[in-house]
Amino acid sequence: MRHHILPVLGLAATLLISAGAAAAEFESNPCWTAMNRNLEIQCGYLLVPEVRSDPDSRLLRLPVVIFKGRQPDAEAGGKPEPILILNGGPGGSNWVHSAQFLPLWRPFVKALQIPASRDVILFSQRGTDNPQANPVECPVFDEPEYYLGIAKRRGGQTDWRAKLVNGITECRKALEAAGYPFAAYSSLANIEDVRDLRSALALDRLAIYGVSYGSRLAVELARHAGAGLTRLILDSPSTPEGDYTFRQVENLLAAIHQLEDICGRNKLCRRHRFVEKNLMRLIKRLDKRPREIRIRSQVGGGKARRLYLKVDSAVLVDVLFFSFYFPDRIAMVPRALSNAIANDFELLTRLAGQAYFFDTGINYVTNTSVFCQDTPSARPSAAIRHELKTYPAFRRYLEHGLWLNETVCPMWLPGAEVHADLTPRPMAIPTLILSGGMDPVTPLPAARSLLKTLPEASIIFEASATHGALPQSECMRKEVAAFLRAEAVSDKTC
Repeated sequence: MRHHILPVLGLAATLLISAGAAAAEFESNPCWTAMNRNLEIQCGYLLVPEVRSDPDSRLLRLPVVIFKGRQPDAEAGGKPEPILILNGGPGGSNWVHSAQFLPLWRPFVKALQIPASRDVILFSQRGTDNPQANPVECPVFDEPEYYLGIAKRRGGQTDWRAKLVNGITECRKALEAAGYPFAAYSSLANIEDVRDLRSALALDRLAIYGVSYGSRLAVELARHAGAGLTRLILDSPSTPEGDYTFRQVENLLAAIHQLEDICGRNKLCRRHRFVEKNLMRLIKRLDKRPREIRIRSQVGGGKARRLYLKVDSAVLVDVLFFSFYFPDRIAMVPRALSNAIANDFELLTRLAGQAYFFDTGINYVTNTSVFCQDTPSARPSAAIRHELKTYPAFRRYLEHGLWLNETVCPMWLPGAEVHADLTPRPMAIPTLILSGGMDPVTPLPAARSLLKTLPEASIIFEASATHGALPQSECMRKEVAAFLRAEAVSDKTC
């Protein structure tokens, strides 16, 4: 189901210490890939109990990779504290278990290995898509036929809501019968796993880079277990204090306005620059007469399938929202909308195929379990109802979101206790916040709201960047390097 049920991040929870948890243990292991001679890596597994309240719980083996820094020069003093990368999701894989993908981290590690003697630690959260972190899958979360009117034949769209309800019911029953501990996959557990990692590796002093949901874990660690945390880098941060994540139409329109400004200064894009105007025209047209398109599916190297998608205004907005996560797809949006106005849906069809069949690396069983325990359902519902009044043209899209929010969690975790802690607590810790102008889910106002909690924070803003901004901006990488060298860094627009 990709991101279309719940936002691809969550609100981290109040830290609680489980009684009777086993001592943290790190199990060294030969690395599953070779790097070049100039880059030393250490690999292993963090062993943690799946159910922390159960002394007899089975252990999860969470992959850990440490990119070792060089030995410091004598005049440079000792090694700086390591930096830990916390990725997004919840349930987002960082693919560190993969010999194929691990080398792709090199440029990213280079941006954070400042100075060169700093160790950079990659850590797989529980329930992510790697064979050791206990990933669990359900067809309802990965088969596109379960949502938004996709069908195997022309004109074959059925009531996707009824099909989704049935799919969730069947999935939950199967997991329950298999003994899947839903409550064990939460932000509480993720935070304690990081605490165990610090204990097992003797990380008395530690810096953290957190992106998206990982930024929430970083803030909660600083808030409740912050001893020895030296500095935070928060990339595209989600926040517990506001409802910015759930203002999806407001965020999308803000991103579109940034795109229009950039497009207007580009010769190739200028003739397609009226993005919001074209979007509103298409919403009206598709509300009156939806357009059926044929999209090609090939996920996970399997056999390609041709499926049919009934594009109404809700599907259109959903496709655009997901497209704004990726710089290469953002570049296609102005022309895709302009062409669709002229009844050429080729580019929009390509964006739809990428939206619904792109492997995000998120395990949505874990994602849903975490989200439903972290987020009081009234908060996103209130935000969506507000947007229904403010943006009536987006009614179909917002009504879908409201239905999903009020249906999925009560079915998935009925009676679940929500652990979200929404009380701001100011923390004196050096922090650098990275924010992109075309981020559809964690916009600049969300970054600014963190200043109440982190008064020592500075914000680096890049108008052309989207979610997960650091790899997209050379300017941001320079500011991060200065911050890690303990140089003064002020608010800056790149």
